[in-house]
Parts: sequence; structure tokens; C-alpha cells
Amino acid sequence: GYEYTFNQTHSIDANIKYVRVGGHPYTPIDLTTSQITGEEIPNYQRYLSERHPDYERFDIRLNYKVNLKFISISSFISIENVFARKNVQIQYYDVENKRIKTQYQLGFFPVGGFRIEF
Repeated sequence: GYEYTFNQTHSIDANIKYVRVGGHPYTPIDLTTSQITGEEIPNYQRYLSERHPDYERFDIRLNYKVNLKFISISSFISIENVFARKNVQIQYYDVENKRIKTQYQLGFFPVGGFRIEF
């Protein structure tokens, strides 16, 4: 990150973070058997043979800080997953629609905060 100090008490910093992790392995669902039984049936013949796509996320954060004699006050805004990448969390069998669905992790996610430290 980068920090800019205005004077002894006021500063601002900016940070960026990029994360890329290989997709986690999973056991595919046997769709035909799941449709017959009406519940999710993993294909254990192919145990952990598949991998989800790589997980990627780009985050930015701005932080403004005021340092006083006995206290420090900071406020920040952070945006996680700036590009709203759809990262797979899990695949599951949807009993009602009789098909495999994919559930994704959080997309674009802004966060703000305020902190007082003694």
C-alpha cells in the first residue's frame, strides 16, 4: 500500500490486493442417479476428479487516520471483489428443478467502517 502523511496527526493510506488461488477439487454429482432417487448422489467413481475454476479477487481500500494524544480515530472504505468476479462456492443438486446448480461467493462488496483505538 501507499501512505501519505499530511502532518503529525492526519494520514491517509491506499491499499490494493489481488488474490488468485487454484480451484478446489470436488466430486461431481451423478445427475441421472440423483434424478431417479430425488436427492444428491455424488459420483464416487470420480472422487475429487474435478476442479472448480480458479478463485480470483481484486480489492481496494482507503483509510483516513487521525492520531491524537491518547486516542487514534480511523475511518475506511473497502471494496472487495472490485470486478465482481463470480467465484464458485459449491455445486449442488436442486431437487425441485432436477438439475445441478452452482452457488457463487459474494460478488462486488463495499464495506465501510470506523475505529477508535485507545
